[in-house]
Amino acid sequence: MNELLMIVIALIIIAAIKFYERLERNDYRNADRIDRKNFFDCNNYELRQTLMTSNERIFFEKLRRAVGDIYDIYPQVNLDKIFKTKFQSSRKKIFYEKARIDRKSIDFLVTIRNSQTPYIGIELDDATHFREDRVSRDERVNTLFAKKGIKLIRINGSNSVSEEELRKIFERD
Repeated sequence: MNELLMIVIALIIIAAIKFYERLERNDYRNADRIDRKNFFDCNNYELRQTLMTSNERIFFEKLRRAVGDIYDIYPQVNLDKIFKTKFQSSRKKIFYEKARIDRKSIDFLVTIRNSQTPYIGIELDDATHFREDRVSRDERVNTLFAKKGIKLIRINGSNSVSEEELRKIFERD
């Protein structure tokens, strides 16, 4: 009986030691683990040197001279900044509808300066706009702008339109 008691006590001691060793190891593992929800490492990012490509920048300067001081011009505007999601029957439906536009953008949005009301959207169509997935995306964007009464101008290449032609577009409207 004495031997059996000693074996049980030895097993309990060994189990306790193993348990505390495991706890200690997990503490070290957890200390190295990143809390991905709350952790933000600025070293994973770098500052962009410019907000626009060189073609967009050339076009932007041309557009700025053409529209004068009546309008403001914003580059790379997400569609969810132009259009808001209407009330839906559920949160899931709201998120679904918002997700359909929140990662899509247009190259330039021209707004009326004193009210910041969206006036004209501009897309510079380069070679990527002829890809099948991009064509269907462009059709949806065209439809959205048309149904909401905002003009969307598509320009094939930034050099294909002159400053004078741009000026005429804004004089007509």
